[in-house]
Amino acid sequence: MRQVLGAVLRSIARPIDIAARYGGEELALVLPNTSKTAAAGVAEKIRRAVCAKPMTFGAVSVPLTVSIGVAGIEHRLPFKEVAHFVKAADLAVYAAKHLGRNCVKIFSAAKPEANAA
Repeated sequence: MRQVLGAVLRSIARPIDIAARYGGEELALVLPNTSKTAAAGVAEKIRRAVCAKPMTFGAVSVPLTVSIGVAGIEHRLPFKEVAHFVKAADLAVYAAKHLGRNCVKIFSAAKPEANAA
C-alpha cells in the first residue's frame, strides 16, 4: 500500500510540496501557497488515484480506499504552532473516517454557540 501511495503522491505533488510519512499509517502532504479549497481538490485527486489502483495478490484484486483530512490557514483562527496545524488536519482525518471513510474532509473551526440568556 505504501508503494501505491508513494507513487500517487509523486505523480501529483509539485516540486515545492513536501510529502512525508507521519506516524504509522499516515502520510502528510504540505502544499505551500495553496488555499484550503485547492488543497481539498488535490486531496480528492489523490483519493481517486488511490482508488483506481487496487492491490493485486495473485488472482485477487483488493480495492484501496483513503480517508484524507485537509487543514489550511484560517484568518479567524491563526495556528500558533505547527502542532496545532497538524492537530487540525488530524481532526479532519478522524471526521472523514467517522463519515464512512474513503472521503476528503476539510477542517473548519466550530462556530461558537450563542450564549443563552
